[in-house]
Amino acid sequence: MKETIGRLTNTLKQWLATLKTDFAEIVYSEEASKQWEEGLNAFVDKWNELLDQLGAKVRAADIPQEERNSLSQIISQLKTKTSTLIRRCQTQIALSVVRREMQHTQEFQRIAREFAVVLKTIMPEVQVEVRLFPPQDEELLSRLAIELSGFPVSAHGSGYQSSFVLGARILNAILQIQQQTQRQIKNCVLAIEEPEAHWHPHSQRFLIRGLKNLQQIWADQFHLQVQFIITTHSSHIVSCTDFTDLLIFPAHYGEVRPKRVQKGALDKIAQELEPQDTSRQRKVYSGMRRWMDTLFQKYPDVFFSRCALLVEGRTEEGALPAFALTLGEGKETDFDRHSITVVSTEGAGDIVHAARVLQTFGIKCIAIYDRDKGENRPTDIADKVFVTEWKDFEDEVIHSLAIHKILDAIMQVFGDREVESMLEDIRGHCHSLQEISTFEDLIKLLQGNEVDSNDVQFVLKRARKWLDSRKGFTLGRALAEQVKHEDEIPRVYQQAIRYAVKLATQIG
Repeated sequence: MKETIGRLTNTLKQWLATLKTDFAEIVYSEEASKQWEEGLNAFVDKWNELLDQLGAKVRAADIPQEERNSLSQIISQLKTKTSTLIRRCQTQIALSVVRREMQHTQEFQRIAREFAVVLKTIMPEVQVEVRLFPPQDEELLSRLAIELSGFPVSAHGSGYQSSFVLGARILNAILQIQQQTQRQIKNCVLAIEEPEAHWHPHSQRFLIRGLKNLQQIWADQFHLQVQFIITTHSSHIVSCTDFTDLLIFPAHYGEVRPKRVQKGALDKIAQELEPQDTSRQRKVYSGMRRWMDTLFQKYPDVFFSRCALLVEGRTEEGALPAFALTLGEGKETDFDRHSITVVSTEGAGDIVHAARVLQTFGIKCIAIYDRDKGENRPTDIADKVFVTEWKDFEDEVIHSLAIHKILDAIMQVFGDREVESMLEDIRGHCHSLQEISTFEDLIKLLQGNEVDSNDVQFVLKRARKWLDSRKGFTLGRALAEQVKHEDEIPRVYQQAIRYAVKLATQIG
């Protein structure tokens, strides 16, 4: 019995090896189709009965479990192949019926007659007979009619069409790999060039997560390890990427030098910064790891930057890009023109961590510290470190921008009730302003220098307090948009902006 099983196994393996994938080539024959149509059901029943009997004998045979599993798998493959063959033959029979019916239509017979007349005229010695091509089921697969949400692909916009084309190409590549059965391919690389074209941010992020899911599916179901290489200019795609998977290609003196952060790089930096103190090493590592995540999630465009400006708060983050437009008249120091990103660390302590992370990617950076906690700031953490001349950003603005412009910005950001409360406060403390009825009137009086100097000082103090109560990106931008001349920009920010542009435009 064992020898019989062994011979049967080898015979079935050889037979399976000779079969085309899913019987890809089925030769059409009308006579054969008639015979199949008549005896198909009987054949299927008899064949499945034979395979079931064979499977039962294999399960009952006194043979090693490994051989039993191998033969059972072959029998299962035979049943699958048979089912595929039967379905395709049934499809072929249906197509032949359609062909016969089409040949009896008036339109086809008219075309056949006219074609015969033409050929008889130029080739009278030839017997002409016009028939439809024998239909083949695999030809239907080459002419798929695909709809997305009930509409043809061509009726959708560029985004849907791009998604469909990308999906089709990925599928085609995987199918080609799977058909290479003799080569046993276990690893492959698929390259995708700038998939963000015509896609909105949500779709871009969803695409990256989808590709990661496909990698897991192919690994689990087909034991195929797929690596995607994606070129992109999209910060949304970068935000979905692990920092160890990101490869940046910056220019360096006319050459492109790839920059990548390897696993363990942050640990190495922490050890170099604190070689004697493991507790501080963990603190440094924790800060850098947190800021690595923050940059990828909140500031992914920084990885396309030529220079980053690190500031302590969101107010500065909102103000500096607008300052830059005024300083360079919209051209010379435009941050977008020079690929400069402003990053708010929301506190002085994290500037060093953000700077270390950016340096690991080879991104130049400038730090701007507030003077409010002393002048001693680390000077070696960035390409350049600036410290405000006054206490903080708000103090810098108070000393450089006219009070009526500051109040105008405050009025844009604060709610009506808050503005009315401010107005009541000023009326109650400023003798020369007791009669004003609106905040706009207050701004006009201050602009015209029609207010007592003591009252002006009171308004300045209150404005300073109000600025502190509503710090944020919106307030910073509103203040900066009040600036019309570069001398209204605090000097420290002028210097930082110009230095950032200098770094961004340097070669290498």
